[in-house]
Amino acid sequence: MQEIADIVHTSNGHKVHYLLSVDDRAFENPFIKFLDLKIECRKFPTSWECFFILERKKRTGTVSYAITMKRTCGTYSSINATASFDIQNNTLRNGFFHQKHFGRKGMLTNHEIRDSNENAVYCEEMINLYDNDLLVHVNMFVY
Repeated sequence: MQEIADIVHTSNGHKVHYLLSVDDRAFENPFIKFLDLKIECRKFPTSWECFFILERKKRTGTVSYAITMKRTCGTYSSINATASFDIQNNTLRNGFFHQKHFGRKGMLTNHEIRDSNENAVYCEEMINLYDNDLLVHVNMFVY
């Protein structure tokens, strides 16, 4: 399993990109991941808890997920946040099986953005691929 996290500061906000390669063996049970994100910036530092669950049913090739991103910093100013949760096969990097964008304006401490899908990915190619490892992209833009 490989993980890459990157935070980019821009003139109008922060971009966070998290990439996780999930090995096929990790799907024997639901795969659970917790991230503690701290965006350090003079303008508006923020911190977040990100929690997601992936589950794949081998027989059908269906992948389901649930993701929650919670603002945890104690500042009182509101911010806007948009996120995307994208699933891609490690072998077939030419396209995404699933892409979802969601967000919320006026977020304060303890506010959350969340999304889930019971049938996010169904592809016959998934069942027949030798390498069923997935790439999971979590992107967030805070502004």
